[in-house]
Amino acid sequence: MIINCKCKKYAFSIPDDAISSEGRIVQCGFCHEQWFHKNENNNEEISNSTLNLEIPIPHKNLKEVKKSTSKDKSSNFYSIVFTSLLFISALFAGIHFNEDLILLHYPFLSGFFEASEIVKDIIMQSINWATEFAQSLFK
Repeated sequence: MIINCKCKKYAFSIPDDAISSEGRIVQCGFCHEQWFHKNENNNEEISNSTLNLEIPIPHKNLKEVKKSTSKDKSSNFYSIVFTSLLFISALFAGIHFNEDLILLHYPFLSGFFEASEIVKDIIMQSINWATEFAQSLFK
């Protein structure tokens, strides 16, 4: 059975037994209009005019869809990377802030803190080198 939306813009094909002869409240999936639909053709055959009814399908322009998905993917990737780096930085800052307390309860983690100091020194040297290199380019 095909029913028309209350707004007259959309039509839907639904099973014949979905609406009894008493009728029921239905809702359009596109415009969200609700109305009471009574099944008037419960035992009658569907007319040819109903079979030829075109059912419109809302769609976007394909060029807009392709552009928006590529932008969404790249911005989503950068936001995930930024969030991950922020989380890792906060985690390491919290660990180093509580280093004494952690070593008090878990002394076997002293190697971790020694290694993280070495990594911190390497990162700081790299940042200093990049800063000096950038300053030399702009002189």
